[in-house]
Amino acid sequence: MSWATKLFQFRQRDVGGRIELVSGVVEAWYGPPARDQSADTSRALPPALRLFHEKLGASLGTVCRQNRLLPARELRESAGMLVIGVENQGVYTWATRLASEDAPVFGRFQGEPWTQEESALSEFLLGFVLLEAIFAAPHGAAAASLDPFDIDRLTRQMTPLELPPWRWPAHPGRFFIRGEALAFCCPNSEEATSCWVGARQAHDVAFMKPLAGPQWEHLALG
Repeated sequence: MSWATKLFQFRQRDVGGRIELVSGVVEAWYGPPARDQSADTSRALPPALRLFHEKLGASLGTVCRQNRLLPARELRESAGMLVIGVENQGVYTWATRLASEDAPVFGRFQGEPWTQEESALSEFLLGFVLLEAIFAAPHGAAAASLDPFDIDRLTRQMTPLELPPWRWPAHPGRFFIRGEALAFCCPNSEEATSCWVGARQAHDVAFMKPLAGPQWEHLALG
C-alpha cells in the first residue's frame, strides 16, 4: 500500500501509528529518515512530539523547506506553551502543551494571543510535513489568487484529506490529494483562494495541464 493510500487511514490510527505514517511520508519523498543516536528526546514531551523527534528529528533539515519545526534541543516554553515551530519570516508561531498524549496545538501571528488550532498534535505534524513537501516539490503549480471557477476546477480533480483546517496562512487551509499529488488551498480574500500543488513526478501533475493558465504564477508540470 502506497504512502498516499495510507493517508486515508490516518484518523483510524493511534498516536504511534500516526507518527509511523508521517515517517513513511518522509521516506517516500526524501528517502530513509536520517538517524541521530545523539539526539536528546529524553525530556518530557507530549508522546506524539517525542515519537516524531525520535523518528524524524535528525531529518528536520530535509523536511523543513519553507517553515521550521524546532529540533528537540531548541524547544522552549513561553507563557505556559511549548513552542514547536515557526513560519519562515517569524510572523507565525506554533506551540503545544505537555498535558496530554495527543496534545492540542496553538498558533498566533506576531503580537497576537494564542488561538487553539483545530488540529491535535499528530494531525498538525502530518499537515506540516505535507505542506513542506508541497512547497519543495519539483513538479507542481502555485497561484496566489484563484477565482471560484478556477478553484472549483482544481478541487473537482482531487480528493480532500480528512485533516482539520489550518489557520496559517489563512483559515480555513485544506489539503487535497490525487494519486501522489498533493495540494493545499486557503482563502486569499473573500472571493479568491491561494493554492499550491506539488508532486515528486511529473506524471502525477499531468492532470493540471488543462487547468494551466496565466492565473497560475508558477507552473512546473514537466
